[in-house]
Amino acid sequence: MCNLSGQLDKKTFHSLTGNWPFPWQRRLYEKWVLGNFPKSCDLPTGAGKTSVVALWLIALAENPKIPRRLVYVVNRRTVVDQTTDEVERIAKKLANADHQNLSNIFANLSRLSAIDFSEKEGPLAISTLRGQMADNRAWSADPCRPAVIVGTVDMIGSRLLFGGYRIGSKLRPLHAGFLGRDALLIHDESHLEPAFQKLAEKIVQQQKEDSQNADAACQLKLVSLTATPREDAEESFQLESDDDNHRILSRRLCASKNLRLHSINDPKQELIPKIVEIALKHQHCRKPILIYAREVETVEKIVDGLKKSNKSLSKQILSLMGTMRGLERDELTKNPIFQRFLKKNKTNGRVSSVGNHDQLSLLSAEPPSETESQSNSKETVYLVCTSAGEVGIDLSAKHLVCDLTALESMAQRFGRVNRFGEHKQSRIDVVHPDPIEEGKSDYDAALNKTLKILQSLNGDASP
Repeated sequence: MCNLSGQLDKKTFHSLTGNWPFPWQRRLYEKWVLGNFPKSCDLPTGAGKTSVVALWLIALAENPKIPRRLVYVVNRRTVVDQTTDEVERIAKKLANADHQNLSNIFANLSRLSAIDFSEKEGPLAISTLRGQMADNRAWSADPCRPAVIVGTVDMIGSRLLFGGYRIGSKLRPLHAGFLGRDALLIHDESHLEPAFQKLAEKIVQQQKEDSQNADAACQLKLVSLTATPREDAEESFQLESDDDNHRILSRRLCASKNLRLHSINDPKQELIPKIVEIALKHQHCRKPILIYAREVETVEKIVDGLKKSNKSLSKQILSLMGTMRGLERDELTKNPIFQRFLKKNKTNGRVSSVGNHDQLSLLSAEPPSETESQSNSKETVYLVCTSAGEVGIDLSAKHLVCDLTALESMAQRFGRVNRFGEHKQSRIDVVHPDPIEEGKSDYDAALNKTLKILQSLNGDASP
């Protein structure tokens, strides 16, 4: 496999994930296996950030002194569920290991546990902490056992503060200790929850300042994952030239995204008709089209406008909004329109479900050609979303039409167009007010700055 001064074994990574590692994944592993955890991993959308789970697991099998638990925190319930599914797939491969590399990992991880576990379950404990789901307590039964805890910000944050939903007062110190010591806390999409990020940073700082804390190895390690960092972070881990030159990753980073800006004078009167007008120009392309708008009411009116303009489109339009209930969002993945926006898994012909935007099953998969990925497509389909469709869903559309919003949201939107570089030509149309009244609010000032950045791209929105 590898040793503490060596490199990530590609075959081991492939055995766990089904994919070969990108260059940045190999470099990050080399840091982690030595106990060096960068504060931030600023990686573009589509780069495979969720692979950190597999990297940590392999590193722990090589070096038992790194954090025994990985706590994966994200603010979206759907992403929590999808990440849990991915970790369970890794655990299943590990428990049923017939590959020599995985057998060695199984044996090394098994030695770390203090309590016997079932052969079927394997050495890795997996628990999900989110609303409407009971804690299976696998992560807190044995403090020595390697564990992955996937949870929402409120469920993890409350426990770190000696609170916690649905747990008694006697268990609260236990949960705080398990999550706040000997743990690697991965905060996914950290730009969305700055308050939780500051809390975690404060805990890390407090542990370092504690003069009675002699064992630095057991201190909480914090790594933030984001494609849109709010500020320049110290010790930030980023892509390098070998990633830019990687055959598959470069296709994603250099995917064609032609940007067109459309100015309007009166957003209240012109925004919706203009978005509908541009969207209808794609109605004969027989490809998936994404539409984003900031407000729920705008999304609803865009859907109505599309249907009124062409009644035959009624069965080709789907909407996604944050007001939807959890069950409605779960059912959405089964909708054939929604599935047109999901990448097909070439190994088994299934499409990926809604969830984290960097699913392990797609990390290094060869993207299908445009003809292959759309071979069963007979008509154009539209997905009209609020910000609920910006983060945490592995969408890929041929074209995008949207209103103007803050830069970090625009980056998320752009990341869902030609995501895997499967289209030779893709287009992004942004409708914006002109002029934007600066000084009216901080948000208007942010919109103005965002517009200037988009104008500076000169029509090229490729990552």
